[in-house]
Amino acid sequence: MNTYTATKITIAYLVVGFIWIIAGDSIVEVFVETKHLSQTSIFYINIAKGLAYVLLTGLGLYLYTRSTISKLASLEKQYRGLFEDNPNPMWVYDVETLAFLAVNKAALKCYGYTHNEFLSLTLRDIRPVEEIPVLEQQIAFHNDEISNSGTFKHKRKSGEVFYANIYSATASFGKRKSRMVLAVDVHEKILAEQKIKQLNNELIAFKDRLDEILLNVNDIVWACSADDFKVTFISSSSERVYGYTPQEFYDDPSLWFSLIHPDDNVNVQEEFKQLLEAGNSESEYRIVNRQGETKVMYDKSVVKYDSDGKPKEIHGVATDITQLRESEQKFTEYAQSVTKILDGITDGFVTVDKQWRFTYANKVFQQITQLKKDDLMGKTIWEMYPVLLNTPFQTNLTKAAEENISVSFESQYPGAKNWYLCTAYPNPNGLAIYFADVTHTHLMREEISRTKNNLNALINNTEDIIWSVNTSFELMAVNDAYKDFITNLLGKNADVGEKAVFEHLPDNRPFAWKSYYERAFKGESFLIDDMYELPETGPVYYEVNFNPIYNENNEIIGAGCFAKEITQRKKNELFIAEQNKQLLEIAWMQSHEVRGPLSTLMGLVALFNKQDPAGADNIKILQMMEITAKKLDEVVQRIVTKANNVRSINDKAIEQHGV
Repeated sequence: MNTYTATKITIAYLVVGFIWIIAGDSIVEVFVETKHLSQTSIFYINIAKGLAYVLLTGLGLYLYTRSTISKLASLEKQYRGLFEDNPNPMWVYDVETLAFLAVNKAALKCYGYTHNEFLSLTLRDIRPVEEIPVLEQQIAFHNDEISNSGTFKHKRKSGEVFYANIYSATASFGKRKSRMVLAVDVHEKILAEQKIKQLNNELIAFKDRLDEILLNVNDIVWACSADDFKVTFISSSSERVYGYTPQEFYDDPSLWFSLIHPDDNVNVQEEFKQLLEAGNSESEYRIVNRQGETKVMYDKSVVKYDSDGKPKEIHGVATDITQLRESEQKFTEYAQSVTKILDGITDGFVTVDKQWRFTYANKVFQQITQLKKDDLMGKTIWEMYPVLLNTPFQTNLTKAAEENISVSFESQYPGAKNWYLCTAYPNPNGLAIYFADVTHTHLMREEISRTKNNLNALINNTEDIIWSVNTSFELMAVNDAYKDFITNLLGKNADVGEKAVFEHLPDNRPFAWKSYYERAFKGESFLIDDMYELPETGPVYYEVNFNPIYNENNEIIGAGCFAKEITQRKKNELFIAEQNKQLLEIAWMQSHEVRGPLSTLMGLVALFNKQDPAGADNIKILQMMEITAKKLDEVVQRIVTKANNVRSINDKAIEQHGV
């Protein structure tokens, strides 16, 4: 109830009271004269008259007050509904303490607090730390009028920062000085602007040049009369845009209309009609200047009225936005080229927002999924592909989104044979995801792994020593037999990537082995025999095979080596050599030492006189024959001894080696 209403009620009450008193007294006086009432009766009649006035006016005031209170309650409910059910976050705060006094449902949902939690906060609690000085400075400049404070960073309970545009106005909340605030979430808009800037990287040079042009553009300020549209003022920049001086516009009222592009003439005239009706307008049209150039103009106009409320003059600002529209066209073409590139790549590519809704899908992804773009847009990835739930796809994509990191993983599509390499990149709006079908590559890797395992099984299940070295003398591959041999020989470990161990060999072997490798590096394949003295087994002989290793370009990249133990063969060869030596000695003895005594005996037998066996000469011959026979017997004994040695060596070889 305002002051005006209260004044009306008071005046009405006084008028009715005055009329009641005058009329009532007149009626009572007439009644008294006709009825000849006593003073006591007159007294009671006056009392009744007063009570009747009080009752009637009281009843009237009661009914009026009740109606007013009901209307106020209804209005309060409507206004509270506008506050509580407003889709935008709203709150009321104490100007002095900045504490929240009231908050609506949208604010609770937007900021993530409960009602009690929110009312325990202040304005500082929903702003990032770096924004608090800006907040306090803004509050200091608040006045009693409605204020559009601008766009600021706000903070949710989760710590997430977002952008909001703030509008506020003074409000009364009990006896506390307060302001009511409406916050419009413009986070997506700000992020969209940032994304556009990011996509516009290739146009940075053009944009910089355009910014410089726009900074130096002089808008055309103009004014004309509202009745005949005669130009009353136009700035000098008109000559640069239109090609005509201000004076030429003053002299020819129809000049401006003659510059309008023929295709836009009807629209411009319609815009002027709407301008006069609405009082303001914003329009875009084309003009053809004196040089024959077509320019796009943006015009913002407002009508000025005289004291009678009639249109008097039109004021406006015209801006040449030709280059801006050209830039937008180039940007559109650029965006289309980016889309074309994404549609042309061989990988599937999609983007999803923070709610996992599809925002883009290229043609390859549509072909993979056999779904059209319209079938995907606005739907969540988990809604369209529930089989991906509780799989590496969900785990890794969720990690990328929640931790704001790039992820790359390989996984098999559930229920299918296909394998996909998935790479996800986070961005302010969600995720950009690439899908590449790597089924063939995956199967090849599995085949290579099986082949490698089979090869390892083959080379590690043999006692032969197998290894390879690169041209830097580093081990490229070794089998278990090689590792065991190096451990037994040198007491150290050998593994892939380490230097070949020939440098630690005794005597002149390091030089020899280096030369063996170098021969293989030059393309030679060859065999060598080598012997090593092992602590546990003694001398061990090996036959080593060297072969060059070639890459796909037929370039030698190392040497492959295969060593086979030939100790038994070597011992057999030594035995045979020793046996042959003994046999040669026996043969020599038979051919030389036996021949001398035997020849002497044969000569003495020829000299023996068979006619005179007891002759003196025969006695000497017999004595000489005895001496020669003893020499022959010694030779025979040595031959027998040699033969026994050969037999002993043979028996020992049979006993030890089965030779």
